[in-house]
Amino acid sequence: MNSLAEVNLLRIRNEVAEPGPDGWGFIESQQIYSNIASSFSKVALVDVDTGKRLADVGGLEAGAGGVQIGGRSYEVVGSRAGRVRVVRGSAGEQPAPTYAARSLPYAADIGMALAGRFGIDGSELLVLDLGDRVAAFTWLGRLQNLCLEGLLGQKGVQAKAMSFSVHLRGVQPCDCLKKLTAAALDGPLENPLPNLRVENVVDLGPHFELLTEEQQRSARGDWFEAEPLRGSVSKLARVRLVEREGSLGKELAGLAGI
Repeated sequence: MNSLAEVNLLRIRNEVAEPGPDGWGFIESQQIYSNIASSFSKVALVDVDTGKRLADVGGLEAGAGGVQIGGRSYEVVGSRAGRVRVVRGSAGEQPAPTYAARSLPYAADIGMALAGRFGIDGSELLVLDLGDRVAAFTWLGRLQNLCLEGLLGQKGVQAKAMSFSVHLRGVQPCDCLKKLTAAALDGPLENPLPNLRVENVVDLGPHFELLTEEQQRSARGDWFEAEPLRGSVSKLARVRLVEREGSLGKELAGLAGI
């Protein structure tokens, strides 16, 4: 809480916390998703006439004899082993199913709080040598790090986005900042998200799988925000190599896998 207050995300008065000036801006932006990943048992809806899997949903309305998927109504005509319901197209209006959102394991707000806990400001890039790869801690959340993964790939750098860090292969720790800067700041940015599995990171809606391939690419690309990413990377001015066996290194090693 204190770390969030220090960066103006929270204002604490008389032991009551409320959003600060930067906090309201963050809330109203598109950078908040969810900090806790949802886990749910899917119900598969299968068309009895075609055998096609129409959708995976969280559940059906209690007592309802049908369901609406992608603007079409279906009657539930049976079930199979496990959580599978067999449906057939029907006339009339049916209730929508319940959906469970895919979400970030951790978002940028948690990363920012952790950076504050470690006493790290936005000008310092911590890097940790993991042997076969180097973890560069951006604290930006999985979506923005996924953008960096794609932008680094455009520069020929093999990278993998995690929640608090980006893992780079074939790069020396001292060169991580140079690679990130080149990827995010050199020239106009080509949107990397249409070619990446954004739907595994954020909720793209219950009907995403019903879209055409081109529509799916467009939906993924809508989540790319170049200027906030450029702003974060442009603040980085120096690299600190953290010893893996030290107390900070051990904590970062644990966070590197998230």
